[in-house]
Amino acid sequence: MAILIVDSGPYTDIPLLLKETKQELVLLTDDKFTGSTEGYVYVEKFLNFETNTNVIIRALELAKLYKFTSVIAFREGYILPAAIIRDRLGIPGQTGRSALMFRDKLKMKEVACHSVEVPVFQRIKHPIDVYDFIQKHNFPVVVKPISGVTSSKTYVIRSYEDLALLYQNVPLFDFEVEKYMESTIYTVDGFINNGELVMTWIARYVNDCLSFKEGKGVSRVELELSNPLSARLYDFVKQLFKTMELPYNTTFHLEVFHTLDDHLVLCEVASRTGGNTDYITQAAYNLSITEVSIQAQCGLTIETDWKKRNNMLFGYMTFPPKNKTLDYIPESLPFPWVSSYTLRGKPGTTYKLATNSADRLATAVIEGRSEEEIIARMEETNDWFNQHCKWR
Repeated sequence: MAILIVDSGPYTDIPLLLKETKQELVLLTDDKFTGSTEGYVYVEKFLNFETNTNVIIRALELAKLYKFTSVIAFREGYILPAAIIRDRLGIPGQTGRSALMFRDKLKMKEVACHSVEVPVFQRIKHPIDVYDFIQKHNFPVVVKPISGVTSSKTYVIRSYEDLALLYQNVPLFDFEVEKYMESTIYTVDGFINNGELVMTWIARYVNDCLSFKEGKGVSRVELELSNPLSARLYDFVKQLFKTMELPYNTTFHLEVFHTLDDHLVLCEVASRTGGNTDYITQAAYNLSITEVSIQAQCGLTIETDWKKRNNMLFGYMTFPPKNKTLDYIPESLPFPWVSSYTLRGKPGTTYKLATNSADRLATAVIEGRSEEEIIARMEETNDWFNQHCKWR
């Protein structure tokens, strides 16, 4: 018996995490992965890992030898391949049908519209469809990949000049168009264990996932329980999951538009951990929800008391790169309200401006007693960081 890990490079110690299963571990990964492979009985690396269907075929071949009981994938790009492997082998976990509901943004909205409000949307069969959509629904509109990640290749079209540039520069294959929502974007991240919603972190974007186009980092702030939207967003989750086919054990990341006329409208939902959410759960619960989700998917019992958590509110912020060479980056932040600070930037490296919402030099988790206090602390932290980073 064995557990199959399908990932470009596990960022956590999977062998230690799954030690109690007493099963062998097999890793299929990217040819660029240079991390430790200790604890795996078999490791195979693939060129162009994320789009290489040979990964699926090899998994099916290896199953004859290793008798897989679980298939684990915890990044967006590997959710569907892992589900296909499970379906072919009859392994419990997220099915291909379920994975498509979360990966295909058209399928997602087609299913979700039976339980919650969704934007007006349309598949782009030919680029002229965007022009026709605008004639019917007016500017602005959003054009994005049907199965995209990290807000890459997402375009807000506000004028015919924007549309002309889109047509000139972007081949619109496997894209959709939808009505742009004038709104604030809220998020719900959570963990479903044995089919039960056991934990949620409800937050608001201060700088959303398209802020990288303005040279800003992504930031979110947790809602106070007294905020009326907190209960409404929790109810939105419960309604949405009445129609979405959820895995029995999974993390999820939900984004919701709160419109100017007080409607809650689905933006997107993913059956994986939201970006930077593990930093939040480490601060609030002293654990990673990605790690407990992996354990749960492999049959281990999760005994966490989710009612016990740090009573502070939390937010996170990322610091984006510049189109320059980094000479110096602070190794720590001098503020008592910084719960964690994770560095990725390396002095001596020449960077380009962020091309997606995941591009960052560092991430900081900020704590506070209110949403306003956290936002003020984020602004002070951001100013200090930018003053002390050295570029040329």
